[in-house]
Amino acid sequence: MAKNILYPGPGVSLKLAVPAGVVSGDPVIIGTPTFHVLNGVVITDRDSNGEATVKLPVMFVADLPVYGQDDEGDAAVEIGNTVWIDFTTLQLSLTGDGSYGIALEAVASGQTETILVAVIVGLAMM
Repeated sequence: MAKNILYPGPGVSLKLAVPAGVVSGDPVIIGTPTFHVLNGVVITDRDSNGEATVKLPVMFVADLPVYGQDDEGDAAVEIGNTVWIDFTTLQLSLTGDGSYGIALEAVASGQTETILVAVIVGLAMM
């Protein structure tokens, strides 16, 4: 574990794509700063696949089906995108009636794939 995490508390540790040069103990964000972000601390140095284990203060992470679409039609879901829920169909995508969580894996444009989604309590637009 990163030596600078003094009080671990609740959360999850997941292997995620991180920027080049990231090492254990560095702060990172997963998401788009103009929308939602997950703040995290890197637990392991970035590996040769461009990934590191990141401690995230999320309530939980679930495997959920997400459809690759936005308001204009088919669109790829990228890691860090806000996932929205349609209140009628309960379908998750890049568009919907309310924010639901943050995609931790990608979905191809026009496809429905089961991916990891960080479900956040009290997620709000910045």
